[in-house]
Amino acid sequence: MEYDKNVKITLTVDWMKKTYNELNAWLFNGSLGKCHLKIFTNGTGSQGRRLGFFHISKYYTYNSKTRRITGVDKHNFYDMCGPEIQLNGNYKGTEYAFASVLLHEMCHYYTYKDGVLPLQGHGIEFKQIAAKVGTKSGGYFKVQRFERAEVLRQLELCPSFVDKRSKRIDASINNAFCILVFVSDGTVRLVKTTMEKVKQEVLDYEKKKKKCTKIVEINDINFIYECLRYGYLSNCRTYRFWPVQDKPFAQNYEKYSHKLLFVA
Repeated sequence: MEYDKNVKITLTVDWMKKTYNELNAWLFNGSLGKCHLKIFTNGTGSQGRRLGFFHISKYYTYNSKTRRITGVDKHNFYDMCGPEIQLNGNYKGTEYAFASVLLHEMCHYYTYKDGVLPLQGHGIEFKQIAAKVGTKSGGYFKVQRFERAEVLRQLELCPSFVDKRSKRIDASINNAFCILVFVSDGTVRLVKTTMEKVKQEVLDYEKKKKKCTKIVEINDINFIYECLRYGYLSNCRTYRFWPVQDKPFAQNYEKYSHKLLFVA
């Protein structure tokens, strides 16, 4: 059985169902049961960092010593736990690339199917089944923790999504502002956000600790891009400090338009 490595397709649930059944019969001897198959286009990792995931969609409890899920075995796993595989629909890719990602998630499913939780997501249980399916495929598939370069070269984010993401990032940058907190021990901490609520939380927090000498707010877009250049824009909505006392833009903040929020 072979999957096209040259022509990129748009992912569909029908394709996932057909390929799931093919891979299950070929590489798992049909031992995997039914599985909910879905496509995600938003949420965690949807912007490109996550190709797919397996998870149990129903609530469960388990014995912490044996790791066995309460009341579950291989016969009722589907009904009790609701196994689910989702692939990232913001990608276009070849059939081989999508089949490789789907197979990776099916290996995760295999580690759960008997009703016992694996010790680690990509631990010994995952490595064992990954090696088995790789051997059974005659080396056609090589399942690893991270997808190989061969697979990644066959995947690309859809142009429409890239354009939408670019506009969203630009809007986020234009609405962002920075807060520099100068601490009495010489530390300078940076907070980037788009929310006034976060600014107030920073002020309240620092005033309560009574360790900072001053707090400065900077709305200058040039300062924002300077932060970008140093990598300080992972999430504008997260209240998170970065130590920046050794960065030139922190020491030279006065050349950017700013206002003093607090002076000890």
